[in-house]
Amino acid sequence: MALLPEKIQWWQLFTQAWKFTTLLRYHRATLQQIFDECKVGPEAQAVLTANSGYFMCPPDELSLLAYHGLFSGFNRGAYAPRKPFRHMTDRFEKFITSQHDCHIYYQSEVTRVHTSGTSVDAVVTGDGRRFTAPTILWNGDSQKMAEASAYRKPVDEEESLTAVTCCLEVQGIDLRDYGFGRHHTWHLEQWDMNRAWDEAMGGDWSRPWMLMATPSLDAQGRAIEKTWQFEVKPQAQVHDVTHTGAKDLFEGDLLRVAFQSTAKGKARFQVGDWAPIPMRESEPGYYVGEYRVKPTDSAIAKPLKVHYQLGDHKETVQAKEPVRIFGGLYRVRVESPMDGAQVDQNFHLAGHARWDLIPTARPRTQPEALNWAVFPRRWIPTATSSWTMVCRCSYRE
Repeated sequence: MALLPEKIQWWQLFTQAWKFTTLLRYHRATLQQIFDECKVGPEAQAVLTANSGYFMCPPDELSLLAYHGLFSGFNRGAYAPRKPFRHMTDRFEKFITSQHDCHIYYQSEVTRVHTSGTSVDAVVTGDGRRFTAPTILWNGDSQKMAEASAYRKPVDEEESLTAVTCCLEVQGIDLRDYGFGRHHTWHLEQWDMNRAWDEAMGGDWSRPWMLMATPSLDAQGRAIEKTWQFEVKPQAQVHDVTHTGAKDLFEGDLLRVAFQSTAKGKARFQVGDWAPIPMRESEPGYYVGEYRVKPTDSAIAKPLKVHYQLGDHKETVQAKEPVRIFGGLYRVRVESPMDGAQVDQNFHLAGHARWDLIPTARPRTQPEALNWAVFPRRWIPTATSSWTMVCRCSYRE
């Protein structure tokens, strides 16, 4: 296998296949088939397949090529990671949660799967939260998924196996007296590994096969003692905080805030140092609050926070983006002519307005014999947008 190229091109099947006739012959073979063909004794089989537990497969189901990769890796020498397994899982968690709108929800059992035809539309957890996505992956019990959805066809797929890990603390004995140290110990009570798997999967653990390790002993077999302090951080329940205030809001605009959390809680949101505004639960676990911007409101680049309470649990989460509330700052203002002034038939109407409004003008009283026309003359879209209009008045004949 070491002679195989890293990437196989289609033409190499015709030009190089003769070099790997044995590999091609056994590429679908199981480990047990090779043992039987080579007439390997049961004791040697048990020793050679002790590591098959890493694949959670008995020898009569385990791929020869897959096990070869594992076995040859062990033969190149043992190694010890510099950091614990928890470090790797923490890195995975940090990478996932650092992505946009990505979260990990612990202790959230999926109790309902909504489907349409053969497609999954959404999943609902036991605490009432509903999750939707273009693609939903399920890495669990297929039978349980069928029970949680409207899909009632029988599921007869063979489930993959799993392992049971027990962490035990012993006192009053020295494990070194029993051969334990900084190494793995495989425990067998029969030589037939396939039978050991069948008995265990059938619930018979009278003759178990297991792996035992003592990571609390160092390389010399001495006990390792460490002392550290830590604080358990409460699990966050508020997530997916969104609001419409990231874009400029003016007088009369609606600020809408929403987030997801456990159902039947109490929620409020707060802009800067404003008084908190109540939110309602529009559907189980989904909280919504609204506020109509007033002329006197001003909150430019102010933080927005949501407050959530369920029983004794209280939580405050700040939205990622601040709000931009201008209120009545950019209402239409006429600068000339002054109110009540007399103007000629042709005159200029000038003033200021917010940048996304184009003002229109009409006289408050318009005699029937008067024609009134307004023509925009200059439009400058800036933060304090100014505008000028040419207004013409003429009498009908």
